[in-house]
Amino acid sequence: MNRKARILFCNPTDTWTFPIKKMMANIQSELNVEIIVTYEEYEQKDDRFISLSPFLSSVAFQKIAKIESENLKLPHDLIENRIKFIEKTHGKKVDRKKIENDLILRLGRVRMFFQIIEPDVVIVWNGNLSGSELFRREAERRRISLLYAEKGVLPESWYIDPQGINANSTIAKMSEEFMEVEKKEIYKFKRFIGVIDQNGTSAWPQPERIEKDQMKESLGINEKQKVILFPCQVENDTNIILFSNHFKTNSSVIKWLTDSIGSDYFLLVKSHPMGLHSDKIELKRILGKHGKIVENANILDLIEISDIVVTINSTVGFEASIRNCPVLQLGKGILDNKSFVSEFHPGSNALSQIELCIKTYSENSVSNHNNSLRFGTYLFSRYYTFRNDPDRTVKRIKSLIPRLQSKQTAFSINEIKCIFTKISGEDLRKYVSGKTLFRAIVAKTVIRIKNLFNVIRTNSEKSDNKDH
Repeated sequence: MNRKARILFCNPTDTWTFPIKKMMANIQSELNVEIIVTYEEYEQKDDRFISLSPFLSSVAFQKIAKIESENLKLPHDLIENRIKFIEKTHGKKVDRKKIENDLILRLGRVRMFFQIIEPDVVIVWNGNLSGSELFRREAERRRISLLYAEKGVLPESWYIDPQGINANSTIAKMSEEFMEVEKKEIYKFKRFIGVIDQNGTSAWPQPERIEKDQMKESLGINEKQKVILFPCQVENDTNIILFSNHFKTNSSVIKWLTDSIGSDYFLLVKSHPMGLHSDKIELKRILGKHGKIVENANILDLIEISDIVVTINSTVGFEASIRNCPVLQLGKGILDNKSFVSEFHPGSNALSQIELCIKTYSENSVSNHNNSLRFGTYLFSRYYTFRNDPDRTVKRIKSLIPRLQSKQTAFSINEIKCIFTKISGEDLRKYVSGKTLFRAIVAKTVIRIKNLFNVIRTNSEKSDNKDH
């Protein structure tokens, strides 16, 4: 049977970032395609989303997935990334063999899933976390057009990139001097920043702003002291696991800083809202009398009173740069290859790098600030899309995907919904009761699935015999 071109959007776990239902409707009408959105990590009651929960729990599908999983060899980095993620999340060692077996079965499920869906374009949210990484790797294996989506550094923003997220994105590889923007776009971005500053909004939810002098007084900062701001990050996030070679924990950064800074500096540590309580106790111990840990403060207020921001690769680095504050980046991220940011040099102590960063930035502060605003304008006007702007989202996706055409397919979109949304237990029995047509679709679909995977298995066995 013929079908329209098909876009698969995998695990958009940060659904608060955009009204996905409206976006899907716009994409389907504008691009004349079928949209399939999967979710695995959370509940979503909507038949326009495909839940993998019944798909993963069905005994019949588990048997087929097990066949798909036979003789699968897992890439070493996939196993290592999964182990690091779980150990960081739970704070204890894991059974490596158990992780490998789980990944093999999950990969078998994903391969079966792709065999049924037959997508022409795959959009993965993040693409480096355990669930979405399997979708990303399978799309690469099948040479399917692949795009990456992730939350942006501006309020309500997110982006779609053909190369990756964060340090792997196209934006990280570009110098701001090659980013063409018009003066009116820069003016518009400045007005946007003005509104943000007035409202006290950021990429993450923030408390109300307070006066600069009041903030310093409440923190006990001496007027003669220079302020270093270090924003903590979630340690099991891909930004730390994949894009920070030298610092894997917040405590390691604080120790590096406190080992060389003296009483001339006040170290302001902003805890992350997703951080663990036990982490904060450890950070406070290492910090000692060198500064203070702040939890309930607006990040824009903290940037305003700081002389420098030292960050692994937090969004705070970008927020500081567009407000004319020097930034020392210890890891890799979207601020790579930017003239207005200082990069970490292994082997050199914190104090020398901080002083050099402040000195080199202040010598060309006007130029550095203009370059950061140029970069911010490019993100705002050319690269990002926003929560309430589905039209821009459609335009961005349209510019990145190849021309899509209809093609032959094994399963229609309705049959796919039948397979994945009503595949087991009470839901299926309730749904097909008294509905002859739907029951017929279910029966036909099950037969097709069995035939399809019998062919897959037969071809696999023939291939194995040839190898022997």
